Amino acid sequence: MRIDPSVFRDRRKAIVERLSRERGLDGLLAEKPSDIRYLTGFSCSKGALFLVGQRCYLLVDGRYAEQAEKELQDIEVIRVQKNFRHAFSLLSRDLDGARIAYDRLYTTVATMDELRAALKKKVSWVGVDDPVCRQRMIKIPQEIRSIKKAVRVAQDAFLHVIEDIVSRRPSEKRVATMLMSSMVQLGSEGFPFPVIVASGRRSSMVHTEPADKRIAGLLLMDWGAVVDGYCSDITRTLAVGKVPTRLKNVHALVLEARQAALEEIRIGKPVGALDEAARRVMNKAGYAEYFTHGLGHGVGMEVHECPVVGPGREEPLAPGMVFTVEPGIYLPGVGGVRVEDMVLVKENGYELLTTIPRDLDPEVYIPG
Repeated sequence: MRIDPSVFRDRRKAIVERLSRERGLDGLLAEKPSDIRYLTGFSCSKGALFLVGQRCYLLVDGRYAEQAEKELQDIEVIRVQKNFRHAFSLLSRDLDGARIAYDRLYTTVATMDELRAALKKKVSWVGVDDPVCRQRMIKIPQEIRSIKKAVRVAQDAFLHVIEDIVSRRPSEKRVATMLMSSMVQLGSEGFPFPVIVASGRRSSMVHTEPADKRIAGLLLMDWGAVVDGYCSDITRTLAVGKVPTRLKNVHALVLEARQAALEEIRIGKPVGALDEAARRVMNKAGYAEYFTHGLGHGVGMEVHECPVVGPGREEPLAPGMVFTVEPGIYLPGVGGVRVEDMVLVKENGYELLTTIPRDLDPEVYIPG
């Protein structure tokens, strides 16, 4: 994916201006790799990005320094020669008197100790919860295209292996391996989270690991791909063999809750309204207590990012938001059902990014 460098400059300018306007701050320290990539276009597993007014510094070690110097023409790259504490001290003069935000949900106590030791009392540090989050919520067309590719890879991988899964009924671990292998072959750069496969009674465990157990009964699969650094996240629940009528009814109820949530998607409406709509359906049927997580979450460079689509959340829906809608009902010792789709909020409603069926019958998914 090619994004013009001016987009990253605009992003950096916008976040510095927002921190100044809303919090009276002079800049930002970003360490989360996804935030660094979002603000610079540069990908690294470890680094520190300082934004102070119009100035921008990226601190990286020898693994990334040469590449960063070649690719980032408008950012001063500081090579970490000894350690990050020494590199921080090189910024002492430029940061003198600044009030800098840092992500208190990500930056460690050890890092803050290094910063304070290196910069003494020249900098005032202000902890902010996920300061880049709000800006990352709204996706630009290039990001949306990459997310759609990641969805397509994940869906195609599922469709490639579903017949094998149903006919051979391998172990949960084998199903997970088949899905991962197929996604890599189709172009996934990795996996945004460990693939979840749970069958029978184990399907009631929301995020359990695949077991060395042959699949039977309900089969819950939660998987995703990564393309251009952007993620997808899909869940389907199938009937592989006999499934009690009660669980079939639960599946139908989950689909009803999903539809109720989707019908709430309108510009300006709080995201919490979607969660409330799904819970009303479950509460009416007597299953609300078995829906044990929020309705959904934003998806982008990370598989869980803003907005959080949960109870009481007041973030207004806006064009460009991408998030999951994933109602679920989990009956301990009996089984669980979850159906998860990804949606894009648009001016006139929404676009459903996940297009494969949501049927309990696996035959529906098998081509031909």
